[in-house]
Amino acid sequence: QPGSLLLQRALPGAPSALLIGVPGVPVPFKGGLLYPVPPVLQIGVVVGPGGTVSLNFTWPAGIPADTILRMQFAIADPAAVHGVALSNALEALVP
Repeated sequence: QPGSLLLQRALPGAPSALLIGVPGVPVPFKGGLLYPVPPVLQIGVVVGPGGTVSLNFTWPAGIPADTILRMQFAIADPAAVHGVALSNALEALVP
């Protein structure tokens, strides 16, 4: 199944990472809460000049149906409380 993620209003040109993990107890991280704990995959991306990141993907084969994944961006931002801004977390159910 195809999917897509869109990050908006981030610092243009900032390095960032999309963290993907299974549901767990959120942990404090850089002044916010990190939800994909433990992260099992990290994808590095650079925020575009408009402050956005757009990722299109296809669910990889072999992930069992009904698996829940959590996703969240961590963006390097010197204006953030501890130099890192966290996006809202998303939860996805594998089809």
